[in-house]
Amino acid sequence: MAFFSGTDLGTLREEGNDRNNVVSLIVNNEGKYVASLTRKIHAEGICKQTCSYPFFGEGDKSFNESFETEDNYVEYFDLEIVKPVLEESHKDFNDRLSLLIAAKNNPAKQTKFGPNVVEVDDLNSEWTPKTKYGDYLIGDYGTEKPVSTTHIKYSVDDEGLKDVTDSKEYKELIERYALKLVSGWIMAEPSKNLNADLFAEKNMVGVCKKMFGTSAEKGSPFWNWASCYVDYIINDTDEDILDFIDDSDKEAVFATSLHERLEKIPSQNDYIKTLIEIIEDYEY
Repeated sequence: MAFFSGTDLGTLREEGNDRNNVVSLIVNNEGKYVASLTRKIHAEGICKQTCSYPFFGEGDKSFNESFETEDNYVEYFDLEIVKPVLEESHKDFNDRLSLLIAAKNNPAKQTKFGPNVVEVDDLNSEWTPKTKYGDYLIGDYGTEKPVSTTHIKYSVDDEGLKDVTDSKEYKELIERYALKLVSGWIMAEPSKNLNADLFAEKNMVGVCKKMFGTSAEKGSPFWNWASCYVDYIINDTDEDILDFIDDSDKEAVFATSLHERLEKIPSQNDYIKTLIEIIEDYEY
């Protein structure tokens, strides 16, 4: 289960001292969530007390006194987290991906077409040989036999890659990471009232000016931050759908898709243009 460690509580107390309210969300490796909300308390009170004590041989003595108290402290409360349940409605696409996985992981083997030729008929490959004759294949005359390989490699023009980039899962991935880019918040997720277009229109310029200043030119604080942020997103994003793009193409394909999505944002600004300029370095 997820929980607040001693370090997390110390951070919550420190942040809570500086702000009226702080919301902290903890996510563990199993995807379990726990969240807390702080508030700053200023307490004033009047304390009245009766005291007694034995005094030599004269018995108990007593007296009354009152005094004022004042204190400041931070309280926190656990929050209830409601997560939307996503429906699994992509069986046809998942079946297609299962075929791609099977072909990609198919080890080299001896076949009737020659050594180390991987048969991929189920994937409607461009090369589907039926008869071997000399150095060429009957049915595709004039085309030399393909180089032996143990996996399927995609390029930007391959039908297999187009199946991936045209899929609903991939398009949703690009929407998610477009929002993460323009918001600067890696945990951001699109919703009915939040996406890359809406954030760029209503919030992006104000947030970036406050955090980085008005300049987005090369060498500015925004540029320096964005360079690291873009590099992290393109090189370290670990999403299942990206596993179906060959490693040699993955970075460029992902970057190109993000570039195209950012260019479609209606409310363009200098910060978005800088993000696009940085992303271009990762494309072909």
